[in-house]
Amino acid sequence: MEFTLKVNPPTGTHQSALRVLKNRKTGKQFVGKMKSSEGKRIQQMFWSLLSEYAPESPLTGPLQLQIAYVYPWRKSETKKNKATGWFWKITKPDCTNFPKTLEDCMTDLGFWEDDNQICQLLVEKAWGDQPGIRVKIVQLKPTQPPRWYKTEGTMT
Repeated sequence: MEFTLKVNPPTGTHQSALRVLKNRKTGKQFVGKMKSSEGKRIQQMFWSLLSEYAPESPLTGPLQLQIAYVYPWRKSETKKNKATGWFWKITKPDCTNFPKTLEDCMTDLGFWEDDNQICQLLVEKAWGDQPGIRVKIVQLKPTQPPRWYKTEGTMT
């Protein structure tokens, strides 16, 4: 399954949206998202964009998830960089913080049974001519060894 969300990727992440909140009734503290937070807005945007791509039934077994975040060019970008069509984005946010909100929304919409099925994850971020979020989901064979595993059982 492969599709592109035609949207300027958000710069906020799941991690940046979390806050320590207090339950009004019990007074206990917990980590959550405020209703008006940037994280909630991003989550709602993902739900509306992803809903048209949700499969009729959840994918099963081990999965590979590839996500490419392509941001529109900065006004300050050089003509040389723009001529390539894309250029790696080495500014915030970190690649490791990107996928969580997208994964959670895809889980809620029934792309898979649980996001713990994702055994391989590739996340890329770049500046480019065609902004959007490109998503590819590949079902892995349960007996397919990881890329790093050699038949002798050692890492490559």
